[in-house]
Amino acid sequence: MLECDEKYIPSVLRATRARVVVLLNLSRDQMDRAAEIWLLARHWRDALAAAPDCHVVANADDPLIAWAASDAPHVTWVSAGQRWHDDSWCCPRCGSHLRRSGEEWICGECAFTRPPVRWALSGSDVIDPAGRVRPLNLALPGRANQSNAVVALAVAEVFGSMSCTRSGACATSPPWRAGTRP
Repeated sequence: MLECDEKYIPSVLRATRARVVVLLNLSRDQMDRAAEIWLLARHWRDALAAAPDCHVVANADDPLIAWAASDAPHVTWVSAGQRWHDDSWCCPRCGSHLRRSGEEWICGECAFTRPPVRWALSGSDVIDPAGRVRPLNLALPGRANQSNAVVALAVAEVFGSMSCTRSGACATSPPWRAGTRP
C-alpha cells in the first residue's frame, strides 16, 4: 500500500502498475500541494483509463472523483460522503450546474450523474453489496474515520477479504480494549 500526493498519482500508477487505486475526495484543500483540482482530475482520468489492470475504489459522492474514475475499466463505487460541496457545484464533464438532493447529484445539461454505489455509509452503519445494514463499530471517532472505514471495506472486497460481511457487525477495531492488548 502506498499513499501519494495527488499530483503524482498518474506517474506512480504508471511506475507501479498498481492493482488498486483509492480516490476519496478532491477539493481545494489540496491546492497548497497541487495544481488546479479540475486539472488534477483530468490527469487522474487519463491515467486511470490507460490502466486496464487497475481496479479503482472511488467515492461516488464527490463529482470530481466520479468523473476522474468514470473511464477506468474497473470501478467499485462507494458512498463515503462529501461534506465540502463548494468545489463541486459544476459538472466536470460539461461545466453546467449540478443539482443535489442529499448525496445524489445530477448535471442539469448532460447525462453525468452520481453512479450507483456498491458500499454506503449511512449514519454510523454500513450498507454492504447485498443491501444488509450493519453497525460500523470503530475505535476512532468522527465522520472522516467512518468514511475511510467504508472505503477500506470496499478495498477488502476487491482483494477478496470479505469476512466482515459474513460475520455480524463490520468492525475495524481490534478485539481487545485499550490497556488489555496481548
